[in-house]
Amino acid sequence: MHEELPAFHIRESTRARRILLKVVPGAGLTVVLPRGVDPSFARLAVQQQAEWAINALRELRARGQLFDTPILPHRVHLAAVQRECPVQCQPGDPRRLTLRERDGVLTFRGRTEDVETCVQLLRHWLLKAGRVHLVPWCKALAEELRLPVTAVRVGRQKTRWGSRSSRGAVSLNCCLLFLPPECVRYVIIHELCHALHGNHSPAYWREVAAREPDYKRLDDSLKESWRHVPAWAAW
Repeated sequence: MHEELPAFHIRESTRARRILLKVVPGAGLTVVLPRGVDPSFARLAVQQQAEWAINALRELRARGQLFDTPILPHRVHLAAVQRECPVQCQPGDPRRLTLRERDGVLTFRGRTEDVETCVQLLRHWLLKAGRVHLVPWCKALAEELRLPVTAVRVGRQKTRWGSRSSRGAVSLNCCLLFLPPECVRYVIIHELCHALHGNHSPAYWREVAAREPDYKRLDDSLKESWRHVPAWAAW
């Protein structure tokens, strides 16, 4: 048994039927407990699977998907849309904290020493930026490729770049904004092609290849793409 256990987070789930250990990009080791289970069992579960957890975390860090505690950035670089936004802090009401964007500059005012709240505001801004840029991008590609989409949603998923529901709605991760444009385009094409095939059958990949011949290289590159995402966005 390992004397020093890796740090872990606890998450309660109404769907879980047993204790589960997950290694999540950005968040690290998470112990999922069924509702009502004593939290002390989380440590026991980590002890029992310590070797697996340590190896999984080591692999995650090697792929650039395990982040340290987030800090407030000096600038935000959105490679997907070729935008660079300086971040500045200015004095203001110490009882409040606001974030505003003006002329491409992100400005915090007020209680700027509260880094955790600053990061929360920055994530909210990133979600809005995702809706501004990714939603029309997806709709334009759907029209160009003549692939149906009923709705486009943007979230901050922990492990997925995108998904498509059975009703035709595409969900995209706002952190795609940190990736190269070609990778974002491929993710959107990947999800749109599920309108033709709901699985990853050979027929599905033929549809993808017809629209993006370089899909194999781009698909492989996504495995390392979390390294482009800053800690404050992925945490």
